[in-house]
Amino acid sequence: MPNAAFSPKGKRARARLLSPLCLALLLAACEGGGTGPGPNPTPGVSLLNPAGVMQGSAAFTLTVIGSDFVQGAAVQWNGAARPTTFVSATQLTAQIGAADVEQAGTARVTVSNPAPGGGVSNAVEMEVSVTPPAHITGLEPATVMVDVGGTVAVRGTGFTTGSRVALGGTFRPPTTFVSTTEVRFTLSPLNVPNGGFSQVTVLTPDGVPSNPLTLAIANPAPVVASATPAEAVVEQDSLVVQLAGSGFVQGTTVRFNGSARTTRRISATQVNVTLTAADLRTPGTQTLTAVNGAPGGGAASASIQLVNPAPVVSAVTPAQALAAQDSLVVRLAGSGFVAGTAVRVNGSPRQARRISSTEMEAVLTAEDLSTPGTYTLTAVNPQPGGGTSGGASIVLTAPEPRITTLPAGGATAGGGGYTLVVHGTGFVRGSRIRWNGVERTTRYVSGTRLEMDVTGADVASPRTVSVTVHTPGGGTSGAAQITVRTPGSAAFTSVRSLDLPARDIVYDAGRDRLYASLGSDAGARANTVVAIDPETGGVTASVPVGTDPGKLALSDDGSALWVAVDGTGQVRRLALPSLTPGTSFSLPDRLLAWDMKVMPGRPGTVAIALRNDCCSPRYEGVALYDDGVRRARTVQGHTGPNTIAFDETGSVVYGLSNEGTAEFYTMRVLADGLLIERETRDLLYGGYDRMQYAGGRAYSFGAPVADAARHERVGSFTGNGSPSSMALDPATGRAFYVELSTYRFTVFDMNTFELLGSADLPVGRSQHPALTTERLVRWGTDGLALSDGEQIHLLRTAIAGP
Repeated sequence: MPNAAFSPKGKRARARLLSPLCLALLLAACEGGGTGPGPNPTPGVSLLNPAGVMQGSAAFTLTVIGSDFVQGAAVQWNGAARPTTFVSATQLTAQIGAADVEQAGTARVTVSNPAPGGGVSNAVEMEVSVTPPAHITGLEPATVMVDVGGTVAVRGTGFTTGSRVALGGTFRPPTTFVSTTEVRFTLSPLNVPNGGFSQVTVLTPDGVPSNPLTLAIANPAPVVASATPAEAVVEQDSLVVQLAGSGFVQGTTVRFNGSARTTRRISATQVNVTLTAADLRTPGTQTLTAVNGAPGGGAASASIQLVNPAPVVSAVTPAQALAAQDSLVVRLAGSGFVAGTAVRVNGSPRQARRISSTEMEAVLTAEDLSTPGTYTLTAVNPQPGGGTSGGASIVLTAPEPRITTLPAGGATAGGGGYTLVVHGTGFVRGSRIRWNGVERTTRYVSGTRLEMDVTGADVASPRTVSVTVHTPGGGTSGAAQITVRTPGSAAFTSVRSLDLPARDIVYDAGRDRLYASLGSDAGARANTVVAIDPETGGVTASVPVGTDPGKLALSDDGSALWVAVDGTGQVRRLALPSLTPGTSFSLPDRLLAWDMKVMPGRPGTVAIALRNDCCSPRYEGVALYDDGVRRARTVQGHTGPNTIAFDETGSVVYGLSNEGTAEFYTMRVLADGLLIERETRDLLYGGYDRMQYAGGRAYSFGAPVADAARHERVGSFTGNGSPSSMALDPATGRAFYVELSTYRFTVFDMNTFELLGSADLPVGRSQHPALTTERLVRWGTDGLALSDGEQIHLLRTAIAGP
């Protein structure tokens, strides 16, 4: 019966098998014993033979040695009687079945004598030992093929009828017991594990494993016959490619250019691999490789060609635009746009940006936009695949031309010819300058510049000339006037000196007033801004503004006068004409205003070139303030512009660094401040040089003149020495220079750059250029005001007049 009551102690049997000699002597000693009359005795058990058996043994006969055995005595196995034969009072035999030793453990053997009397003897334990594990010595064959399988013979020792083979510890293939030295198992094509190496063990009936041996489960070498599709377009989100061939197993992996991709085995002759969007980004021949791992295995490859699609352009936006722009961004709608898509305008490539597979942006250049007409835009995709799309058109129409400024509105009669530069907007290659209504040979420079040659005959005698620009299809601009005059003498006709040590002066043409800032050394008028009537030299108004007012800046509408108060590092706004103080704000870190200008059309916005008052270089950057609020983006200091000017539109600030290097800057005005767009060294002179701006040109005190927007030198005034101050009068076309070190006054034609006249200056004093507060301004019809830091001199000369 099953050994459910086995002792859990697991001890070795306490009974030991007696030697034959000892057993014979014991039997002889016991001969002659009898039961006699009376109750049966209680038996005793001393030895068992065998003293122990192996788990799973066959049925056997157990000999029990003891005392006081009687007829009818029964041997008990774990309390259950077993068929017993009485041999003598000291020996019994019993039949123990195979089921009794099916499980390992300890059995309790007792003998029971029948009544009367009798009873159960002491117990002797008998150990049912675990079957010893088998030992494997070899496998034949030692390798099977995936999807093929076969029968493998396992050779070794200790195999029993209940032995089973285990693969990988869990898989139990069908096992056949051949002998105690061989078992066999069979792998069918359906139950062969995936390729690799599997541990083979033989389990005893109770599950005890043998030592392991390794069975190689070899993968076949894959064969790739084809890839479908063999060609695909780029820019897809994903693509499933089918590889056909043979030898594909569960572990087959497909690699794209060497990197593993998601693979699905359909059968031994087909696997599918999924290519990602990143895989499909680059055109060209790509390699797909099917890989079976070791043992066995191998790799086989096929190619897939990724090609660019043929692009399609369905529309261009805008479909119509004005010519004469600096640039124009157009959007192409269509399909098949890839990373390498190029855009062509009338067959020539242009800068382009891919937005998506259905949208492109292209930039039409100023050259494209210089001529009105119909332009065809196409998209081109490179090989492999690719091609050129059909075209979509944009129509560039001629804008209405507009003249914004001329470098000078005056010319010198008999002074000779010069190049007239017309600044404006809406100019195209077909635009023509008209001189008093007569079309002249015109050079197209850009959408904002036209040039023509003014001949000596054109300006031979005094006259007023009307300059217009005509564009076929765009119309004719408004007229700009050039007055040709005969200049008067440079000699001074009137000199009046005011004892006002001004630190800066500006002229308000609308009110015919000079405004001067007076510092702490100005006596009774110290630390004020005063208004002066230049005709009489009288002070008409005065207002205290704080310690040491310096730079002044007048708005173009005459409504505001800004003053930098250097003693407190502040800037104040004065309302005109009353000089009533308004907005006041402090500069950061008690910096000072080196130069200050008001934005055209924005009397509340000022640009300030900042400086420190301690160190060299003194540059501290350029900042924009709106009613005292500083815009975040500034031009950084250390080396940068310290003399500045707005252009006519207020969208650009030009600057010159004059302390050290001579850098000329274009600074774009943005919503959050200023951004340097361009800088050019040595365009204008440096070394404490200063700059003024008029009519699209930057004028250096040192002589050079530059087209400010184009950063190109256009001329130079020569013979003016080393001037310390300058005044420009575009209305008469004259530039006035003063050199206080030599007391020299010179006048030049702003068109031809020729000297028109000179005179000795009857007043003035010399300062070091780094400290100078000298300032020269035009006033009235023929007046000049010169501030030399100690006095303001009101001068009159015919050469300044009409």
